[in-house]
Amino acid sequence: MIIVYFISRTDYDYNEKIQLELRVLEKEHILELDPSRYSQSMSIIGKVKLGDFFTDDLYDKVVAAVNGEVRGKASVIYDPSFKEYFVYLTVYSNKVSEENISFYIWDASEGKLKEASLNSELTIPYLADEVIGTYTSPAIFNNTEITGQQLFFNQGWTWTSFNVTDARFGNLNALTNSLTLNTSDLIQSNAPALLDVYQLDTVNPARNGWSGTVSSSGGISKNKMYKIKLSVAQKLNIKGVPVDLNTWFFDLNQNWNWLPFVVSRNVTVSDALANLDASDGDFIKSQSLFAIYSPAIGWKGSLSYLKSGEGYMLKTNIAQRFNYPEYLNSSSAKTSTQKTGLASRIENEVLSSQFAQFPSTMSAIAKIPEGFDTLFFYNEIGQLRGITTTQNIEGANLAFITIYGNQPETLTAFVGKGKSAQPTSKTISFSTDAILGSISNPILIDLFGEKISVSPNPFYHDLEIAIETKERGDAKVLIYNMLSQIIFEDTFKINSDAAVFKISPTIPSGVYLLKLHIGGKIMIEKIIKN
Repeated sequence: MIIVYFISRTDYDYNEKIQLELRVLEKEHILELDPSRYSQSMSIIGKVKLGDFFTDDLYDKVVAAVNGEVRGKASVIYDPSFKEYFVYLTVYSNKVSEENISFYIWDASEGKLKEASLNSELTIPYLADEVIGTYTSPAIFNNTEITGQQLFFNQGWTWTSFNVTDARFGNLNALTNSLTLNTSDLIQSNAPALLDVYQLDTVNPARNGWSGTVSSSGGISKNKMYKIKLSVAQKLNIKGVPVDLNTWFFDLNQNWNWLPFVVSRNVTVSDALANLDASDGDFIKSQSLFAIYSPAIGWKGSLSYLKSGEGYMLKTNIAQRFNYPEYLNSSSAKTSTQKTGLASRIENEVLSSQFAQFPSTMSAIAKIPEGFDTLFFYNEIGQLRGITTTQNIEGANLAFITIYGNQPETLTAFVGKGKSAQPTSKTISFSTDAILGSISNPILIDLFGEKISVSPNPFYHDLEIAIETKERGDAKVLIYNMLSQIIFEDTFKINSDAAVFKISPTIPSGVYLLKLHIGGKIMIEKIIKN
């Protein structure tokens, strides 16, 4: 619960303090149900018991499932006639019987989906039109020690970790049975480096499955972070005994480590790493964000929270045995709140597909020219490899940018404000896990002395290119389509500081990238053909 105070002025010109209590709710699992798909139903009148106490929390819910498919869900409600809290659950089916129902409780106070029994039974047989429980003798839903975890996978790469121990961890085929998998989907870990690859056999489905050193080494472990590549974006529901933070530990090596985040809620970086013997320059990154440690100001950067289900890479200067603070899995732990003053939560963002195609990243802390608030990096054929906006750190506006790739290539920095972007003189080479700059000594991004403008833009037939430069000699113009294919090129002579050329590219309507090469420098403009 968050307490917020507002100061208001009364009619008598006195200040009055108003206290508001705001509840912070954890993000619920996505549990989809469409009752219109079913022709039969049964009903349950029940009460929800969490531990030894009946709940009066209207945000708590009960979920019914058959073979992992959601068949019913209902929230706890207060019945004024009985002055008690009930749950009225309808369970749907297309059968009259022959199905077994299992139950889960969404515990809103802890943000966890917990396995539940009904009248001490973990499953009950479905029977159409049956009514279980009455107002005077309601059925009892009671949680077990088993909780659920919902994992989200990108189309492409996802860095992930597990905070429960699923009984299927030793069998990847059973664990991923609900997923849509294709040939060359893969899962890998580090220290030791293990890899499993999926094979889809449409002729002989019995041969479908995972194979490799992950499977031969015992399967999935709660003690590892995994990088998983899938051809289809989707989610996976698992369940098991939560990781015990009292006994869990991770041996960190000096330099980079693939760190699993086994806490069941989102927590701040500083809280999550409170037990780390951190030193200047220690570094943690997710698939899209990062933070760096300074003894003077702590953890700063684009990464503010460690998120349940995500995996991280941690670079430390000191080899050590690490564990997360035990209290982080308790209901009294600090939860994720944004600075709006409203009850809110940190969402687990879906990584853009253009970046999820890459397994690796590098990081840069940069200072960009005044008047700009956005930093981009593009490769030589105009493909975006990273983008971020600046943030104020100790009075300095810095850009903490994650750059994606899978091979060495030259990248050029662009700066922008709003929708405009212009090239700079800064180029770097992509290098996996490299870190450029620091908070005290960021890399500097400077504008070109050269300027390029194109008009009209959008254009119909002719496009005028104006160049301001001290360079002399040949200027080469290339136009690329969105598939990075060259569809037009021309060369001009530059003999003055200000030169204007006209081109008439015969190209279809669409969006293109125009690149101008002169004196070893490259300038890029986005153009539109009407």
